Amino acid sequence: DWTLHVRYAQTHDAGVYECQLSAHPPIAVFTTLNVIEAVAEIGGGSERYVQIGSSVQLTCTLKYFTEPPTYVFWYHAEHMVNYDSNNRITVANGISESELRISQVTKADSGNYTCQPANARPASVSLHIITGETPAAMQRASATEVQYRLSITLISSLLALVAL
Repeated sequence: DWTLHVRYAQTHDAGVYECQLSAHPPIAVFTTLNVIEAVAEIGGGSERYVQIGSSVQLTCTLKYFTEPPTYVFWYHAEHMVNYDSNNRITVANGISESELRISQVTKADSGNYTCQPANARPASVSLHIITGETPAAMQRASATEVQYRLSITLISSLLALVAL
């Protein structure tokens, strides 16, 4: 009886493995190893926009893990997030998720945030702090507005052609 142990399996260990018995004729048994990597995901997309002075909550969900991580660290840019004494920045860790909460956000809070579990691929989100007006890149016209603008443009073009 032979057993193959793959310790600390990585995604590149996945594939078909063959066990051959030295008999005549040779006997082979094949088995497939699938390796699923544990990952972290931050909901809400890779870009988050928050008004200055408001609060933001980043939720990091841990997926495909075989055992809960021993820790989950949050990073702002390259620096580990430290909890402040006035509880403006807090972290709540559960079995399968971690939540970073920042109240009364300031411009200094903008930047890249990374959720780094002990035993999973990290996830990141870019936090943008808005002061005053909403940036043009965030403004989206509704389908009705776009259709209305298109109709006006088309009518204007037709009138210009008729006038020729």
